[in-house]
Amino acid sequence: MDLGNKMDLENIEKQVYSLVVQLMEKHSLRKGDIFVVGCSSSEISGGNIGKNSNADVGKAVFAGASQACAEKDVFLACQCCEHLNRALVVERECENFKIEVLKNDKNGSVRLYAARALGELGDVNATTPLIESLREDRNVDVRVRAARALGRLGGKEVVEPLVEALCAAPNKNE
Repeated sequence: MDLGNKMDLENIEKQVYSLVVQLMEKHSLRKGDIFVVGCSSSEISGGNIGKNSNADVGKAVFAGASQACAEKDVFLACQCCEHLNRALVVERECENFKIEVLKNDKNGSVRLYAARALGELGDVNATTPLIESLREDRNVDVRVRAARALGRLGGKEVVEPLVEALCAAPNKNE
């Protein structure tokens, strides 16, 4: 593959777009869901993993995946390589959306999954909304998931709310 050739990069972008659209349809992704892409630009360009990284290939993959996700209002997360501890990189808006869902959705199951996602995203900006859910959500399962998410996030500010929750009598679900 001649990656200096603009046509090859456009082909990669189109193929990624098509694949992402097919996967989102097959798995019924909806607005607010997260689609994760993890791949090797080295392997896409015909080399060995980690030996032939190519920023242009990465840009083509991102362009195709982000276009497909944007059309469905699905968030795109990119998984880094092992050199970056396979970290997930997501848009800030993804976290903001999950916080709004955690605070406002009427469905306890939806709030539960929002709390889980916020813990997995690992951004300390979610700490305050998770503490509020731990203390105030009427669904015990959401409170448990908020506690787990806070445990993942860590920090001094989560200790007191977690201890309070541990000592509190369990409340019934909504």
